[in-house]
Amino acid sequence: MSDFKNIKIKDVIDEDFVNYKKPAMFIATNTCSFKCEKEDPNIHCQNEAIVNQPTIVENINKLIKRYLCNTISESIVFGGLEPLDQLDELISFINKFRKYSNDDIVIYTGYNETEVYDKIDKLILANKHRGKIIIKYGRFKANNKKRYDNILGIELASSNQYAICYE
Repeated sequence: MSDFKNIKIKDVIDEDFVNYKKPAMFIATNTCSFKCEKEDPNIHCQNEAIVNQPTIVENINKLIKRYLCNTISESIVFGGLEPLDQLDELISFINKFRKYSNDDIVIYTGYNETEVYDKIDKLILANKHRGKIIIKYGRFKANNKKRYDNILGIELASSNQYAICYE
């Protein structure tokens, strides 16, 4: 696995209060296979606004410093498109981040556990029990009831979505 110095992203929100129970730096990742829309042609990506944003190549160490200098954010949330489609960059970020902080890392994925079992193992290994990694699983389903998730402390868009905490 390569050690990436940069990560391709679409956006950064320094103080996000929507995607996790703790204030977070939200990092919108760059890629997605659009599995939700492929499974259900009636679905339009809930992150459609992010898709057409230009790609930003951001230095991982600068992003981490930006996070550490913010006195409000207490966690990092990766989402927007599909963070697990950028696994090597994500692992590089986690390895570098864990040198400075044990704050929670939340990863929003549209995959289910069985689709990404091998990727999750690599993420957990990269984390090396140095803080929580929380993964929100499940694709967005149109016309599906929302559900409150106790781990994330927020309401999720579809009842099939759920979070698991790995420590």
